Amino acid sequence: MAAAVLSYYAHHRDLPVAVASAGAMNGGKLVHQHTRSAMAEWNVDISSKVSRTLTPQLIGGAHLIIGMETRHARRSVGEHPPSASRIFLFKELAAISERLGPRLVGAGQTPQAWLRAAHGLRTQDYTQDHTAFEIPDPIGEPEPVYTALREEFSDYSEKILNALFPG
Repeated sequence: MAAAVLSYYAHHRDLPVAVASAGAMNGGKLVHQHTRSAMAEWNVDISSKVSRTLTPQLIGGAHLIIGMETRHARRSVGEHPPSASRIFLFKELAAISERLGPRLVGAGQTPQAWLRAAHGLRTQDYTQDHTAFEIPDPIGEPEPVYTALREEFSDYSEKILNALFPG
């Protein structure tokens, strides 16, 4: 759902952003019904979306990797160590976005340069779990939990996109 929400905001602002989703589990599964319902409330149809497994190739080819839990970030760093500075937790990057402020477009700062600056502000060590920045998987929770999570993702998405693509 995080990818769908981030994509929703990027699309509505006509941003040059491609958002993809992958995870630690085996791919090939349809998105959970509660996730489909939460996104359908925004007229976003993700009923045909199928999960896929995160690979070193996907990590290496991404400009930014966003995880939900420390273990996701730790696994991504382990699978592709050169990408460590581009791997963040969603909640962590939203908090850093507020501290760092918007990308300095007028000064020629690229999104990649902004992400390097964001990496320099991080306080997280992926060898330890940091529950304050984690977003637990809602599987098994009732539908209202998914709707609340969509709103949480909405807040984080806006903060991140506003910082990376101000204006």
